[in-house]
Amino acid sequence: MEPTREETDALFEFHLPDNWSEDQKRAHSLPADQVAEAARAGKDLDIRNAIITGRLNLRYAEVAGEVSLRNCTLKGDADFS
Repeated sequence: MEPTREETDALFEFHLPDNWSEDQKRAHSLPADQVAEAARAGKDLDIRNAIITGRLNLRYAEVAGEVSLRNCTLKGDADFS
């Protein structure tokens, strides 16, 4: 199975297969700034099995879209204040 990524005006979707090893997930890691940019743009986030790298800065952000982070690992600081 291959990773899937879809981005539209309303959606940011990033899925890695359930059976992937940590090494495979690391090789396809998702930069936190891409997640923050999509959230700030009001997109729904649907992210599964991902390793999100870097600082996830959503400080003072008004996130209008639905957010789903399933079985994800954050490798960096996260600010949701």
